Amino acid sequence: MEGATTDTSIKQGERAVRVKNHVKNMPLSDFGLDEVHALFEYWRKRPRQKNDKKSNGKPFSHSLCKNTITLIKHFLRWLHREKSMPWKKPADLDLSERLKITRDDDPKFQAETYSVEEIKTLWGYATAFEKKLLLFALNFGGSISETSSLDWKHVKGDKVMRLRPKTRVYGEFVIWDLTKQAMGEPMSEGRVLLNGQGNPLHSKVKGKQSRQIKNAWDRLLKRVKKAQPDFKTMGFHGVRRTAIQFIRNVSDGETAGVFACHGKPVPQDALLGLYSNPVFPKVFEAQKKVWETLSSVMTDLGTDALPRKFTPEQVREVRHLKRQGVKAKVIAAQIGMSVNQVNRYARGAASRPRSRAAKAVRPQEGTNG
Repeated sequence: MEGATTDTSIKQGERAVRVKNHVKNMPLSDFGLDEVHALFEYWRKRPRQKNDKKSNGKPFSHSLCKNTITLIKHFLRWLHREKSMPWKKPADLDLSERLKITRDDDPKFQAETYSVEEIKTLWGYATAFEKKLLLFALNFGGSISETSSLDWKHVKGDKVMRLRPKTRVYGEFVIWDLTKQAMGEPMSEGRVLLNGQGNPLHSKVKGKQSRQIKNAWDRLLKRVKKAQPDFKTMGFHGVRRTAIQFIRNVSDGETAGVFACHGKPVPQDALLGLYSNPVFPKVFEAQKKVWETLSSVMTDLGTDALPRKFTPEQVREVRHLKRQGVKAKVIAAQIGMSVNQVNRYARGAASRPRSRAAKAVRPQEGTNG
């Protein structure tokens, strides 16, 4: 069933379709040792994507090709064991052999993160819900799963204490003042962050990730890039990387690793975690330093009442010009929006409750005497 399909199953299905689109059709009896090796070699060399309009013919990523080869190996093992299929693995085929995937000619030496100025830009175009997503990701170093699964049982006073869903590593975080405001009134149980209908953001199907956060993030980026086409595009996980980088900038690598809830915050000593505990006070101190910087750009949560495509300053300018009697067509050309949008913003101002003085004057305007 569609509702019961996990994210992993959906991803595996996409990989299977991708493999099918990149290989020629042949009878199963012709699929021998040479054909298997040719298929491995094809994906090892990272073929170019066929959707040129979207990807400009760039090679598939290293991780995608690696996972595709793994999927093909799983399929061949299943095909060999399945009695209803007339195919057996060639005797000389070694599926345990590791294949070296071609690396990028220009590899990335640095993690891609946002700067404080870019966070300010995102904050300026974000709705109230999207601002909450930014706060939760930067405050707690969370991506989609951490943000959607945060429960009130994890909130202890002015701190969040929980296990990271992916690594099952324990972490503690100080809650920033604005984050407390975004969380709302404390409750005894239930998810902390809810959507506009008051429902949790996590999926009820085990192993399936909700798309609500991803969709909200995509809408925010689309809005920003409409005004700034060259703005950096990253998935929501990029905000988690940004949070970790901010912590590292004001502390050290070990503190950043503890903040990120990595299983081995000190890679040089894998056993350190068995003989000592993480130093959370250093994390708290680093968080406070980060907030001292971010508090100047992440000011208030705002509201979702205003339309999202234009800044509040532009909306106020439209309403100001409309009150002065400027025609909608002239305002549209000046601000850079359609006439319908001008009229919609103007109606929003007109729908506000009038003052007592205005109510008193209104009946007199319609009198004949």
